[in-house]
Amino acid sequence: AAGLNGQLSDAQIYTGYTSLGKRLQYNLSVAQQPFYLFGGAGLEQVSDREFVETQNILRLVNRQIGGTAIYPLNRFTRFEFGANFSNIDYQTFPFYRVIDISGFATPFERGPTRNLQSVNNVSPTVAFVTDNTIMGVVGPLSGRRARFQISPQVGTWQWMDYLVDARAYYPIIINYLTFATRFTSSLTIGRDEAVFPKWIGRPDFVRGFNRSNVGFGCGAIAGGISCTDDEAVGSRVAFANTELRFPVARKGFAGGYFGLPPVDGLVFYDAGIAWNKGQNLTFSYTAGEDPNVTRSVLQSYGFGLRTNIFGFLILRWDYAVPINRPNARGFGTWFFGANF
Repeated sequence: AAGLNGQLSDAQIYTGYTSLGKRLQYNLSVAQQPFYLFGGAGLEQVSDREFVETQNILRLVNRQIGGTAIYPLNRFTRFEFGANFSNIDYQTFPFYRVIDISGFATPFERGPTRNLQSVNNVSPTVAFVTDNTIMGVVGPLSGRRARFQISPQVGTWQWMDYLVDARAYYPIIINYLTFATRFTSSLTIGRDEAVFPKWIGRPDFVRGFNRSNVGFGCGAIAGGISCTDDEAVGSRVAFANTELRFPVARKGFAGGYFGLPPVDGLVFYDAGIAWNKGQNLTFSYTAGEDPNVTRSVLQSYGFGLRTNIFGFLILRWDYAVPINRPNARGFGTWFFGANF
């Protein structure tokens, strides 16, 4: 697979070979993927009537070669092994334009590319996976699934990744009423653990925290605290979800084949915490406590709807009320994807 956008250095490339012929299944691959990030902006006055606006773009080009092997013990349980070598080039280039004092502006022009650094890393992975769930139209109805994984990073960056993901589905009334639980913990521990922080405010992790500003800090105020969604970002995260799921419209018109797709509903409670090395953990803040030093558990509750659009995609909508934002109202979020 390949995609070309502008120039060869921006190309997306993937080449892979997969063998499923024996019990030990494996995949080998070579890939290149560019990522673009906003690197800041500036405005400089160059004359009495003109200003130069500059917007810097940071480009990461990830070139990777690696492989993954899967060895199933039985129909429900397997071991996974793998390793990847990654070369990541950091580059930056500006876009600039001239703005007249009257408001007229020239089109943006791209400036020269400047190389910043190159990162070389090796990442082996070992995982144990089990899954005996029975799927419904929008997610699992019964069973359990879990993944336990360790992934060290060795090279320019150094850290250890630990992942625990355990989920269970209890059918109170099979195919009509299901109680679902999930616990996930992803810990990045080591010298460079802050390179790629994690965010638990996603609509499929801890709902109700995806509308705050990220990047403006979180600090103490008189008699309380003032937080942005930075509180949901950290190199180490843990969160849990509980849902009670039930059908709202199962067959639709004409047996569901030519009419409305099936719709399921749910009520939920989410809780999670994100923190960095050296920060203290607590269940809830006390007045005047600084969230930059101490992190507390973020909580929310609400309800949602799920619908399977003729087997092509699952559309979801959640109305979440963030408990840790006393002055914030509940709000709805559209999202794609199956239930956890």
